[in-house]
This record gives sequence, structure tokens and C-alpha cells, in this order.
Amino acid sequence: MDVAGFVRRGKAAARATVQAGNRQTHPVRWGNLRRTSPFSAWYGSERGRPVDRHYIDGFMAAHCADYTGNRVMEVKNPHYSDLYGAPTELTIVDIDANNPDLTLHADLNKVGSLPPGAYDCAIVTQVLQYVDPQAALANLWQSLAPGGVLLLTVPALARLDPHDRDADLYRWTPAGLRTELTTAGLPSDDVHGHGNVLAAVCALQGLTVEDVTAAELDVVDQDFPLTVSARAVKRI
Repeated sequence: MDVAGFVRRGKAAARATVQAGNRQTHPVRWGNLRRTSPFSAWYGSERGRPVDRHYIDGFMAAHCADYTGNRVMEVKNPHYSDLYGAPTELTIVDIDANNPDLTLHADLNKVGSLPPGAYDCAIVTQVLQYVDPQAALANLWQSLAPGGVLLLTVPALARLDPHDRDADLYRWTPAGLRTELTTAGLPSDDVHGHGNVLAAVCALQGLTVEDVTAAELDVVDQDFPLTVSARAVKRI
């Protein structure tokens, strides 16, 4: 008698029975989530407020003192400067010379394209994935005055940019962003992941803040960060 073979077959049968039992005991009810295309191809923006903005807005609101009453640089548009802050001087930076909000035409990839020591706060939300991270961080850092603050957010779990997939290059875990900052010579002690598996599913499906509750979004699960934030202060 092949005892070893009998035991192996018995264990395999037991595993199959347990797996079948689990399927019967805990059925998954997909509903209309069982789909191969998202509800929205535009982050849910045409349906409501994109889920990642819940975390980005919360981070920026928590640190609004950094860009109130100061010389502030924000990339692309004055969204957060207008929403939460009151800077004494505001510079809007973009590589797109046709941007109507533009006050400084500059390429973040070119170190020195930003004036040195010119800003007390740099607001850079969801931008780093489109540029050379090390070059951009070096450029941003040299543009800050002593005591200046970089407020940065990056995607961890996100769809590719529907406008330009080839320009959307990177995603970061919290540990990955710490490494990125440290390599560029920036402090990395204030880096945090935001989100959970429900938030990640919502974001990938193009669902919005209005589709879930704030309590659900505010659960932090470090295994499933949707967005990562960093606050880096330049020493005086």
C-alpha cells in the first residue's frame, strides 16, 4: 500500500473540502462591482469628488498654517492656496506656457529653473509621478528659504492618467517615498500613507467620496495606502 500517496491524497481532499466550504460559507456578492471597466474613466470627477482628494484635502487643510501669510509656490494652479491659505505672495509654476494661471514658466526637472531661496512653502500635490523625482526634489528644495516647508503628495494606488498614460511614470509606497526624499537629501521623518482597501477599490473603480462614508475613508490600513503625503522642513 502506498501510504505516503494515500496521505497526500487525503490532505489534498481535505484542503479541497475546506476551500469548498469556505466558498459556500462566505460567498462574495459582487453586484455591479463585477466589471472589467470602471464606473468612471476620469477618477470619478464627473460623478463627484475623487476619493484621493479626501486625503489630499485633509493633509493640506491640516498644514494650512505653512502657506498662510507666507511666500508660496504652487504647481499648476492656486487650488490649495485659495482653498485653505492666504499667502502674502503666490507663484504658480507650470511647464505649460499656455496655462492661464501661470506666473512662472519653469521645468521642475531642471535644477535652478526655480529661484533659489524664494519661497516659504512649496505645494506639490500629485505631480512627482510626471517628472524626474530626484531632479524635481532637488529643484524644489533649493527654491525654499531656510525654515521653508515642502508639502508633497504622491499616488500609491491609482489608475494611469487618462490624458497621457506615457507621461504617468511612478507610484510610491510610504517607504519608497522616504527613500526618495532621503536620496535627494531631504528629511523623511514626516511621511504617511492614507487610505484602506475600500478607498483603493473606490478610486480604481472611479467611485467618489459621495459613494461611501467619511468614517470608512478615515480608516487607515498601512497595507493599502491610496495616497502618500510628506512634509519636509528646511533647516534654518
